[in-house]
Amino acid sequence: MNVLNFLAGLATIVLAMELLVLVFLVAAVCGGIWFGLRFAEKKADPALDKVNSYIDQARGYERMGLRMAVKPLIILHAFGEMVGVTVTSLVNRAREAK
Repeated sequence: MNVLNFLAGLATIVLAMELLVLVFLVAAVCGGIWFGLRFAEKKADPALDKVNSYIDQARGYERMGLRMAVKPLIILHAFGEMVGVTVTSLVNRAREAK
């Protein structure tokens, strides 16, 4: 029994050392994540401010592009309405002349 007690004590020591290594490993991973998130937070604020300024600038270009793209369609629609009104007027005159 004496040998078995010695081996059990030795296994307990080995398991305690493994647990200690595991605790240090988890602490290192958590510390790395914390450091990385803190670093990213410091770098993210200026980057987001810069992106927001580009977004405001892009909105102006978007509106200008939409105006330029839609203007020919508006003119074409107005021309189509004018042709439609003219044809309707001619049809009504032709019906009244009969």
